[in-house]
Amino acid sequence: DPQDGTLIGASMVWTCSIDGPIGTGQSFGFTPTQVGTHVITLTATDSDQNTGTDQVILNVQAQCP
Repeated sequence: DPQDGTLIGASMVWTCSIDGPIGTGQSFGFTPTQVGTHVITLTATDSDQNTGTDQVILNVQAQCP
């Protein structure tokens, strides 16, 4: 961020379209709870409340027996 530098902690929020909030900060651990298409969204908010988002899509399939 031009004003704040590297954003960390609660200024970076990760959510899943199926599982809801899944973490904060630069990294987190996540195990999907359901089969399906999970859209993982990162929302970064700086000290002026400006936000930026990015997404990745995970297709979770059932485990083979």
